[in-house]
Amino acid sequence: MGHLKIVVKIPDTIYPELVADLDRVQLRDRAERVRVLAMIGLRTLVPHANTTTTRSQGSDLTHDDHQQNTRTLIRNLTDSL
Repeated sequence: MGHLKIVVKIPDTIYPELVADLDRVQLRDRAERVRVLAMIGLRTLVPHANTTTTRSQGSDLTHDDHQQNTRTLIRNLTDSL
């Protein structure tokens, strides 16, 4: 897959927190900020979508492991801004 181009209108009457957050980000960095927020949201909705690591005996990651992976992902994404 190449890439997607998506144009989004975000009404401040419906999403005031999001508009306020994006307003603090430089214009050229806003698309990246939206991508970061989308990845965080996706990771929250689908916790094991990109997780292939398992513990011994083939069991799934524990809740604590998932939380740590999510914190690491969020830190990596926000550090890149």
